[in-house]
Amino acid sequence: MNEKQLYNEALKQAKSGKLDAAVKLYLKAIQQNPSFRPALMNLGAIYGKLRRPEQSIQYYEAALKLQADEAVHFNLGSEYYQTKKYEVSAAHLIACLKINPKFLRAHILLAYVYEARSLSEKAEVYFRNALKLQPGSRIAVLGLLLNLSERKKYKEALAVCEAFLKQVPGDETVHGLRAGLLMETGDYQASTEELQRLSREASGYRSFSEHIGKARESSEEESQAFFEGVRDRIQDRSRSLRSRIEERKRARAAGEKLDTAELKDDARDMMDLSLMYLFSGESEKAMQFLVQARKLKDRSGNS
Repeated sequence: MNEKQLYNEALKQAKSGKLDAAVKLYLKAIQQNPSFRPALMNLGAIYGKLRRPEQSIQYYEAALKLQADEAVHFNLGSEYYQTKKYEVSAAHLIACLKINPKFLRAHILLAYVYEARSLSEKAEVYFRNALKLQPGSRIAVLGLLLNLSERKKYKEALAVCEAFLKQVPGDETVHGLRAGLLMETGDYQASTEELQRLSREASGYRSFSEHIGKARESSEEESQAFFEGVRDRIQDRSRSLRSRIEERKRARAAGEKLDTAELKDDARDMMDLSLMYLFSGESEKAMQFLVQARKLKDRSGNS
């Protein structure tokens, strides 16, 4: 068989799930013609699917030497993201967007690359770019809401929620996040009413573990970046908040009297932890911490 026949047979094998057989055929094709770019691209894709980024990068880089296009730059950006080489990943994603400024997935993944590099303001720019291209993009809105919330920009995050819910009014997860943001801005009544409604009515309000399961089935790198990478950030944040709350509980148990400022700190931490539970899809726990936060706010003299 010549390289094109080998390539076509490899496509059939890959389509039927026989990836090892497809790899062997693609390798034979490029042995015959080292410049046969479609085989190089598909080898990169298979190794990417198998979570073997180093090998994936090898073949995508070979394809890039033959021709630069948006697909090879995006795929290299994705694979370098997997290996935590964030600067190289960003360079490829930016190159992709220079070729095609409307490449939605590149905007979203680049935002997550900047998040990984702790460049939150740059990440915000690309999340917003993605929402301009597709106002109903769930991955983009979740990333932007977490970005703004972690920077305490709650009013801006509320505005993002409102705009998104005009496009996708039935998204119960974003409704839940809106409730948490209302709480953070001090509108306890509206927040409580929304969380109670979600608890009663929202059959579609999935747990975070279900979202992660869906993301693992997805071939979209930006989905995995959010649902796996952000999960770890939420857990870290939750542990930190819990530690501070427990420390002040021990102080009270030892007979130390907390002043008004410390009570306010407790309330703020409870609200932050409640919002984290909303991001994780656990509305009942979020409600528990909201109630505790309200009690502490009342004790500190704030209604």
